[in-house]
Amino acid sequence: QDEQLQQTVNSQLASAKTKWVSDITNRIKRHWNKPANLPEDYECQVIITQNRVGMVLNVRSKPCRIGQLSSVAIDSMEKAVYKAEPLPKAPEPEIFDAEIVVIFKPR
Repeated sequence: QDEQLQQTVNSQLASAKTKWVSDITNRIKRHWNKPANLPEDYECQVIITQNRVGMVLNVRSKPCRIGQLSSVAIDSMEKAVYKAEPLPKAPEPEIFDAEIVVIFKPR
């Protein structure tokens, strides 16, 4: 019985974390000024380090498409992250993660 209760709690926490990360992602993407000529298949992962109140401490991107457009796109993504501050706070302390990954796609 205790094991089943723990599984239920873990499932609820996982669901809450997924929603929280989705809320952060949506907030950031609302602030994203996408470069006009970004290819439809472009994809880039941005790693965000934040504190518990949603202030961004660092933004870095994983290697994205190489070329002149990539630096413009990465710059626009980083600006979007900072414009979205403060990021939504975790609803439960147990699900807070200081480092999250947001995937940017033009679609």
